[in-house]
Amino acid sequence: MDRRAFLKCAAAGVAVVSSAVAGYEFERWQTALVQPAVTTATVTETVTGPVSTVTKTRTMISGNLEIELFADWHGDGARQNDEPLVKDAILKVKGEGRDEIVQADDKGRHVLRGVIDGGRYHLDFAGFPAGRPYRFFSLPNGEFHPTADGYDFVSDLSRSTISVGLMNGFLTLPFAAGTHLDAGTGYPDIETAAGKWIDWRGKDATYDGHNGTDFIIKEGTSVLAAAPGVLRNIVDQPEHAHLWVEVEHAGGYWTTYSHLTECIVPAGTKVERGQYVGPSGAAVVCRSPSGTPVPCYSPHLHFAVCRGMWKDYLDPYRSLVPGKGSAESLWTKDNDPQYPLAS
Repeated sequence: MDRRAFLKCAAAGVAVVSSAVAGYEFERWQTALVQPAVTTATVTETVTGPVSTVTKTRTMISGNLEIELFADWHGDGARQNDEPLVKDAILKVKGEGRDEIVQADDKGRHVLRGVIDGGRYHLDFAGFPAGRPYRFFSLPNGEFHPTADGYDFVSDLSRSTISVGLMNGFLTLPFAAGTHLDAGTGYPDIETAAGKWIDWRGKDATYDGHNGTDFIIKEGTSVLAAAPGVLRNIVDQPEHAHLWVEVEHAGGYWTTYSHLTECIVPAGTKVERGQYVGPSGAAVVCRSPSGTPVPCYSPHLHFAVCRGMWKDYLDPYRSLVPGKGSAESLWTKDNDPQYPLAS
């Protein structure tokens, strides 16, 4: 029998025995046609209402689904080559009658067995890796939300693996790692009372009403987006030396970059974490701790973080002063804006 006749019979479901395709070769050909194993079950559901009783029958398909957790150093929700798997996290998964604890297999992936296709599930952590207090889930569309809220997903068995990014915080430095910083960095003022000022460490490296961080860097230093987002506004403010740039991020967060001589990204453009925005300039006006304008001789980048429609400014550092500052650090590593995470 020639090959075309053989395939025609096989497609019609006719048993074929041929010396040309026999033994191991025939078994391998059959195996290549087998779809991934799934289980189907017919479930009858009865819903009784005030007037009538309705009975519905639906067929459910179930199979296995892998979850790969990874350290999202780049903050874009998509795993890249330099982003490692988080293998020692312990998951708690609920939904569709399931309530179980799942640990990673020897490949570092968390395997959910008997998942219902199209089922709704909720993922929480039963245990975090030691020394890695991941605070945010990151999503491929650039959004993120606290790990304390858990992660909801609808299973899709046409995809064998789903990737879930984890971040300590969503911010990185607004300039390249290794950039030289001169002494004198000023932090946000977390004391709301006028005439008083306290920085995130409970000290006075700030001044009254200061809403951002002044990084003392050389004029012309490359300023980078600290997180993925959309560059919304470019404001010319001569009294603050050149440009004020605003980037909007997921979750209602904004970052601002002041004292730039130029912005090379048009307003309304998406930016990635670490993308070049423009060169830093030389501030011509600074302020004393009391808020009085004084001549400024140190070029610096004024970097600020705020949230909400009215742009309430936040301290991106974890505050060590009870009841003041942000509840948690927004940097990729607690109080340390560098990345990738230190081992």
